[in-house]
Amino acid sequence: MFKYALSIVLRRKMRTFLTSLGITIAVFLISFIIFGMQDLQKLLVDQFNTILKPNQIIVTKGGAFSMFTGVGEQTYDQEEQKQTIMNEDVLNEIRAFEYVEDISRMTVITGMNITLIDKKVPYPQAFMSGWDVKSNNSYFKEFSGNVERVEPGKIWVSKAFSKFYKLNDPNDIIGMKVAIEPSSSSILTNRSKSIIGKKFEYTITGVYDPGQDKNDAILHVEDSTSMLADLGGFKSSNEYIKEIGYDNLYVTTYTDNVKEFKKYVKDTYNYDTFTADDVISILGSITQGLTIALVMFGLVSALVAGIGIINTMIMSIYEQTKEIGIIKAIGASNTQVLTIFLIQSGFIGLFGGVFGLLLIFAVMKLTDPLIVDQLNNAGFGATTFFNFDITIALVITALSILVGVVAGVYPAIKAAKLDPIKALRYE
Repeated sequence: MFKYALSIVLRRKMRTFLTSLGITIAVFLISFIIFGMQDLQKLLVDQFNTILKPNQIIVTKGGAFSMFTGVGEQTYDQEEQKQTIMNEDVLNEIRAFEYVEDISRMTVITGMNITLIDKKVPYPQAFMSGWDVKSNNSYFKEFSGNVERVEPGKIWVSKAFSKFYKLNDPNDIIGMKVAIEPSSSSILTNRSKSIIGKKFEYTITGVYDPGQDKNDAILHVEDSTSMLADLGGFKSSNEYIKEIGYDNLYVTTYTDNVKEFKKYVKDTYNYDTFTADDVISILGSITQGLTIALVMFGLVSALVAGIGIINTMIMSIYEQTKEIGIIKAIGASNTQVLTIFLIQSGFIGLFGGVFGLLLIFAVMKLTDPLIVDQLNNAGFGATTFFNFDITIALVITALSILVGVVAGVYPAIKAAKLDPIKALRYE
């Protein structure tokens, strides 16, 4: 029956091709969505696992990282939860906590211009931080400079900063000086008369690549607090830390104690915590939701393709009415006729599925280098993006056959019910 059904399908090659084209388009769309979203999620997961190890936690008072961790549901009559200032006392308490392996301080500096000395144009929209971080930290995708830490009076700048001034070789910019001044056009800070004329100079000792992160310069944390204290009108950096505190803490715990530490920090200080797993979980939910939404559009194409198969199979019945009468007259049962037509529609679905997968495979191979190039320009360390999953391909092929078979049920039943005598008289 398979051989006979296949011969019928191949009689009208052009019609079979055009009918299966609907399935091909549907398979192409669905495959592109599934493979693309799967590979995007994998890329993002790998990137965050590179920046943050599973046992590395950013402890924050809120702000930039709260978009990931959330603030929970708020109500009008909710009791106020005061947040502890992230000062040296808190730092020492956390450092003494039994689960903590290492800890470093972080401050965030915005609303400032950073300019290479002797250059008139400042680097645009600079985002800087104070951080007692080591140059071999996993945060840095690349690092150039023979220093282990940033020292007082020194600064590390990003490759983007170096390229802005057309100094692509890190050796050309290391040793040069930068000036940091309040920006007159920043929307990130309030204007204040006290900051007019403030200027801070530092010597570049390192150049780093933060990947896709936006971090243009890193100061010694004492320099950053001194700058923030001066800009804020505090008597000293000690007063600034006591009254304002650090913005974040970069904590490394023992691997098995991440959850306990996060709970301790939240319950004790009401701080938010941010780990690679937090982002991965959110990214998984987002990509899953987008995949489902986009696949629905592909299913609409599959529905249209199914209607096309129904139409083709009905036309096939009219063309093969006398032939159906002959095979029934020589002993073929209604079930056998039904099976022959279901096999025909299944073959159409199979052809469409295979063509669609071959097309998506070719497109993935051709576009992968272009996508990888764009991702690397954006700061992602990607060597490949698209990955053709054979298991998913087999599932899609099976579903293509199923669509063809389901679409062929009505025409097959109609063919099976034909009266052989009337069919033989049909012209």
